Amino acid sequence: MRYIVVALKAEANFIIDTLNLELIEKDPFLIYQNSSYSLVLSGIGSLNAAVATTYLLTKYPPKELDSIVNFGSCGAVSTKVGTTAFIGKIVDRCNDSVYHLDSTKKGRLSITTISQITTDKAQIKTDLVDMESSGFYLSAKRFFKIKDIEIIKTVTDNMAFDESIHDKIVEVIESVSSKAMEMICQK
Repeated sequence: MRYIVVALKAEANFIIDTLNLELIEKDPFLIYQNSSYSLVLSGIGSLNAAVATTYLLTKYPPKELDSIVNFGSCGAVSTKVGTTAFIGKIVDRCNDSVYHLDSTKKGRLSITTISQITTDKAQIKTDLVDMESSGFYLSAKRFFKIKDIEIIKTVTDNMAFDESIHDKIVEVIESVSSKAMEMICQK
């Protein structure tokens, strides 16, 4: 089983459609499944990501060969919009901690997890910024070896926000869906 944690339905639609996942649970989280994949919609934020991940893995316990991935949108100071990348390092601004994913895999970017949206680019000392990675990771590592945990993020903005941000996220996610699916499905 490949477990997938995604914050927003708009970020998950292409995954649900491509993998032909069926809605199996609505409360307390929307969970979609087929025989090989289980996806939960966590909602925005580190705490939501941690709770949804823990709920999914407690209700549907992983087996030895299973793995888990967090996919979603993120911001960046200078990384190009549309870039989809694996994450190798998480800097958690909420508790001033640093976490490392599987360091044997090269070419990974770093991400800062923050608790609220910011446009202050000086606060971000990593390649990317999001609101879920650290919570997802802290929960996932209680159930999986680090080598079985992946975080994949797509840059949807350069930390400039307006009323059309949701539409921009959907547009960018849809434009990278093929590449993202390849990354999500590889183990």
